[in-house]
Formats: sequence, C-alpha cells, structure tokens
Amino acid sequence: MQWVNFQRARWFLLFLFALGINRVPVAQAADEWRARWRTALALYEQAKYDKACQLLRAVSKEQPKNALVWADVAACETKLSGASSARALHAARMSIRWGDESTREKGYLVLGAAAQRLALPSNGCATLSAPREAACARKVIACAKSWNSAGSAYSTDGEVVFFGYTRAQAEAQGDDFDPRVENAFDNVLSLNDHAEETCGASCDRAVQAGAAAESPLIIKQAQACVQRRPGPFGSNEPCLWQGQRCGDEPSCRATVLKNAAKISAIAAEVQHFISKCISDCQANAKPAGPSCSVVHADGCQGNIGVVCTQKNADGSERTEASEWGIPEPD
Repeated sequence: MQWVNFQRARWFLLFLFALGINRVPVAQAADEWRARWRTALALYEQAKYDKACQLLRAVSKEQPKNALVWADVAACETKLSGASSARALHAARMSIRWGDESTREKGYLVLGAAAQRLALPSNGCATLSAPREAACARKVIACAKSWNSAGSAYSTDGEVVFFGYTRAQAEAQGDDFDPRVENAFDNVLSLNDHAEETCGASCDRAVQAGAAAESPLIIKQAQACVQRRPGPFGSNEPCLWQGQRCGDEPSCRATVLKNAAKISAIAAEVQHFISKCISDCQANAKPAGPSCSVVHADGCQGNIGVVCTQKNADGSERTEASEWGIPEPD
C-alpha cells in the first residue's frame, strides 16, 4: 500500500512539473507576438513601412482573428503600397469580419478610400456577393429606387436603396417608401439627392397671385388712395385703373400693383419684394444631402458597409462610414 501511494505521489508531482514546463512557453509566446506587434507599430510611427508591414503580416498569421491587428496591417499596407493594394484591401476586410462595429466602420473607410464601391442598379435589383474574407458566401439583394419631390424652394430628386436576402423582401421595402411622407428617410439609405432651386419661379408666381400687396409701401399707398391723400408713389395716378378709382384698401392694393407697368417707382418696389422673397426662400431651403456608396456586403453577419461624403458650405468635404443591417425574411 505504501508503495502504491508513493507511486501515485510521484506521478502527481511529475504531472505538476510537466504542467509548469508547458506553461512557460505558452506565456512567452503570448508575450512575444504582442511584443512584435508593439515593435511593428513603433516602426510604423517612424515611417519604416516596409519593415513594419513585414512584422505585422507575421503577427496576423499568428492572430488571424484579431481585428485590431488586421486594422493595423491595413493601415500599414495603405502607407506602403496604397489603399487599393491587394494586401491593404484583404486586411481591411479581415478587420471587418472579426471586428466590432467601430473597427468595422474604420475598415469601411479604408474600402471607400480605395474606391471599392459595389455596383448598384438604377431603379432595379441586383445581387451583392460576399467577399472571400466573409465567413460564408450568403448573398444579399439590393433594390434601388429613384424619387422626386417638388417644393416651394427646391425641386429635389434622388435615389434610395433597400436590402434583403430575397428579391421580394427588398422590393417590398421599396414599395412602402414614399418621399412625401414625414420622416420617410429616417430608416432608409439615401444614396444621393440633388436639389434644383425654384425660388425665382416660386416668388414670381407669388407676385402674380398678389403677394406683393403685403409690401409696406404698397399698403401705405393703398391707404393713402382710400383717404384721398398723397402716398409714397403719388396722390392720384396710383389709385386709378382704366379711369376708375379704387374704393377700399384691398381693391386699392390691387390697383397700385397694376400700375407697376407704367409707374417705375412701383415696379422697383415689386422687384425689391421679389428679391427679398428669393433671399428668404434660399435661406430656408434644405441643402443637398451626402453622396453615399455601398463598399461592403456581408450576408453572414447581416451588415452593409456604407461610406458617405458631404460637401460643406466652405467647399471642403467630410467623409463618414456607417453600417446598415439586413432584415431577416419573414
């Protein structure tokens, strides 16, 4: 019995010793790839992109599911060979596959900078294939739809797109879209919208409908006509039309405006009203929206990567990435 216990104790001690031997290399290996990663980042900061990229590639082979490593590889390869290089694009897509939403959006920006835009149909549907880096080959259907809407300040038109795993699913979303409905664009991906100014025509129509009668000077002249006293444009001529004198303020406003054709001071006031109308109209008009492109479609994860560019008032541009989900079919 003593010999048995001794043997058990001996084997137990040998087992513990073996565990200790195996743990040291594992811990060292874990520290080693992180150390190489840090070294590569230091080389990157020193603009030694060739050496940094070589080291980062080696680290990515050891850590094939580490999105942050892949993101660093993408950044390095972009500096070394350009955003559209095969290695940069592969690394960006790997960071998208394994990363969280923030990391994925950075990957979308890399794809956008490399002009990796997926071809979308015009007023129709198309299949978006998954990249080879995706976890599976599940495809996505994209259906685009054009729209237009006429407003008082601008006439606008644009294009929206809907996604699904079947054509019927994507088309059904498009059938429900109506740009005239309030908040119609809240949960819809707008690819673009263009605005054509209609303020001039709108204000001309307003004047023809008598809107200039609200001009303070026109009102003063109409009141003067009623009271038979001189006004801003005269005492008698502005109040007559075809030999008839106006009787009350509304009819006198209309009469004063009719005389714009022969009294230059009234014509100048009407033009001033139109200019102010156009200025106010343009100030309240909605600016054109951003131009957006789909750069990545992953049917496995159910994500669509989008990059949008917005032109600022000063002529500069702002580019942002976003992610859209693909609804599962009912």
